[in-house]
Amino acid sequence: MYDYDYRPQLASDTDLRDAVRRMLTREGYEFSEYAAVGEYRVDFVACKPEAPDHLLISLAAGAADLAMVGRILALLGRYREEQNSNARAWIIAKDFTAGAWDAAKVCPDLTLKWYLVSVSIIDAREPTAARPPVQG
Repeated sequence: MYDYDYRPQLASDTDLRDAVRRMLTREGYEFSEYAAVGEYRVDFVACKPEAPDHLLISLAAGAADLAMVGRILALLGRYREEQNSNARAWIIAKDFTAGAWDAAKVCPDLTLKWYLVSVSIIDAREPTAARPPVQG
């Protein structure tokens, strides 16, 4: 017998990236993806046109760990030096290790965020326009 994880899963990192892109657009952020911060890269740098602060966003389709928190803190430090001293950071992940929680406690400008997956059940007899696109 085997254990099965019944919790909802995203199909891929691409699904998470697409969801974050839609959320940022909906919330009125302007953003760039895979932005360079010194020799580092961050998944998203976002800002609202009327706001002075910038937001660095790092994504993990699985669990974020201590190393990921350390990396985003390094990115945040560099970004504050070079571009915007009011920058903040988010890590969006399915889960966080104990080390990630412990490390994140020391920086109030770092927010750990979980993502949730929602499932819609649609009657197959509805017109094709109501069907979600098939991913290849």
